[in-house]
Amino acid sequence: MVAGLPAYVGFKAIGEDGKGQNISGIITDNGNNTIAEFSSLHNGMGNVYIAPKAGESYTAKVNLPGGLVKSYSLPALKPSGMVLHIKNRAESDSLDVLVASTADIGALGDNYYLIGRARGIVCYAAVFSLKNTNFVKQKIPKSLFPTGVAHFTVMSANNQPINERVVYIDRHDRLNVQITTDKPTYTARDSVSVKIKVTDKNGNPIAGNFSMAVTDDKQVKQDTLNRENILTRLLLTADLKGFIEEPGYYLSHKTDTAWQALDNLLLTQGWVDYNWKQVFNPPAITYQPEKEFKVNGTVKNVFNLPVKGSNVLLFSIKPRMLMDTITDQNGKFIFDRLPKIDTPVFFLKAVNKSGKSFNVNIGIDETKTPDFTKPFSPKTIPWYIESDGILLNYTKTRASLSELDNLAKGSHLLKEVKIKAQKIIKGSQNLNGPGEADQVIDEKDLEKVGKKTLLQLLQESVKGFGERFFNPYSVTDNILAKNVSDGHNPNEWYSINRKPIKFIIDGISAAQAISSPESSTSFIDIRNFLTGFLAEDIKGIEVNFSPKYTSTYELSFKLSSDYVFIEITTRSGNGPYLNNTPGRYLFKPLPISSPVAFYKPRYTLKDQTKHSPDLRSTISWEPNIITDKNGEAKVWFFTADNPIAYTLTLEGSDMNGNVGFKTSGLFINKSTN
Repeated sequence: MVAGLPAYVGFKAIGEDGKGQNISGIITDNGNNTIAEFSSLHNGMGNVYIAPKAGESYTAKVNLPGGLVKSYSLPALKPSGMVLHIKNRAESDSLDVLVASTADIGALGDNYYLIGRARGIVCYAAVFSLKNTNFVKQKIPKSLFPTGVAHFTVMSANNQPINERVVYIDRHDRLNVQITTDKPTYTARDSVSVKIKVTDKNGNPIAGNFSMAVTDDKQVKQDTLNRENILTRLLLTADLKGFIEEPGYYLSHKTDTAWQALDNLLLTQGWVDYNWKQVFNPPAITYQPEKEFKVNGTVKNVFNLPVKGSNVLLFSIKPRMLMDTITDQNGKFIFDRLPKIDTPVFFLKAVNKSGKSFNVNIGIDETKTPDFTKPFSPKTIPWYIESDGILLNYTKTRASLSELDNLAKGSHLLKEVKIKAQKIIKGSQNLNGPGEADQVIDEKDLEKVGKKTLLQLLQESVKGFGERFFNPYSVTDNILAKNVSDGHNPNEWYSINRKPIKFIIDGISAAQAISSPESSTSFIDIRNFLTGFLAEDIKGIEVNFSPKYTSTYELSFKLSSDYVFIEITTRSGNGPYLNNTPGRYLFKPLPISSPVAFYKPRYTLKDQTKHSPDLRSTISWEPNIITDKNGEAKVWFFTADNPIAYTLTLEGSDMNGNVGFKTSGLFINKSTN
């Protein structure tokens, strides 16, 4: 607030559950005189007009729920500054904009910019000066902006934002959606034909893309106020901060109260996007769209320089295929037009101009997936005390379906029998036999790990795995010898439950493989070895720590019972050498997820066949409805067994920024065919 300039102060009160609480109160000055009264209009939000005076401080005395009165100090007044007011009347075709400043600001004679943006595009811009005046008024046509939230910012000559205000523009250009069924009511397992017609505000047919869901009202709660739809998400909440309670209220009601409540929402939760550098110079898209399935990367030499003309080979076992290509002048290669593989695993090999993999390395351009954080939502009532019982009905229905599905007449439901199959690792050199171990991590487990080193995998997957110090005289093997400078000093090593680990890779002792004949293996050697392998290089891990499985290894390696033996099976089968093999890369891209059609049963007329009860909660889901040049489309589905009302929800876009949303009811009689 600026002294001497009018101010509209927005406020919002929320309870411990994160939802709005209606309040009222007064604003007092230094002398405890009441200068304004206020009360929330909807969901704890409202605004109050104040004409602040220099030298004053203001306090809000709030009447909270339960009769408690609490005082809040308003922000201190600024002696100098500028304010921006926008009056957005629902019935007007223009916005009334006022920019006012204190006298010292106007005396400077500087130029300022007023910029209006919507959907990331500048729709209005003007230059103004406050010289010889302390306010500027302007009418801005709403026709310059699309329907949705518009951001207005006052900026200085050096592009620094001074004020911002957001308003909602309603061009009344939503798509008109009509849903018509071939009959007013239906019976259980009856065929329903739905005709859809979409037009613009002038009645012209619209060709667009839409989706439709049909749900059972008894199992799926229809809350049009709290539930978001395509209108509330694209036109309103995407531009706001925080949790928006009852988003459907603001766009579904054509009343003055709802329009004012919408403006209060924007006043309290619409402060976003002050990064004007990104407005004028938008950053590059971090996650580019993938239009096809391809593998691309770069071949470099030991000096990290690209290798031109290198031959790159791509091999896959399932499906079996072999492809090759040549790197360009920047060392880049690409394999495209690949078949759609569910869980692909590719082995790539690169060679230099001499046909050898010496001094060449492959790097793959892998896609980093975005990290999704759970959005904030207020506390909800536990499901078991749901007042309307809808969630409880759904829970009971799912339990009934699990028992009755595919149960023929005259049959009995048997108790669940759990079959635990033993994990088998192909190619394992386990001395007890593949899969014979206390803990087995197979290929399916490793597919979920991603890009992690062998050391990270062991730390996260094997209970008790860690580092500790051992007395070298208590360990009969010589694996610790290189670390010991004094025979009585303890030595660091990897362990499981206080026992040292013996690593065996494809039947070869890691300690023997990575140490020279004249020296023993150090802890650093083993750590470098474990961090040099990736989980992608491994087919399976078998951990042996009980006498049942360690005795065989003790006899073979002539060791005592103080050890844990970890048998690691690599994809190459070459033992602990894959990480030193140049020009090779094992690539496991993200699995491809192909769209699956929503299952809809089809019932024939007077069907006498015994079927399981049809207790579906979602009756139909059509994700890709395309309206023709006449704006029309048809959809069909069969009703379920529950004699209740259905809700049809259809939403979509004409792909030119205009969206539409419609819900319709459908009633089912108790009689059946």
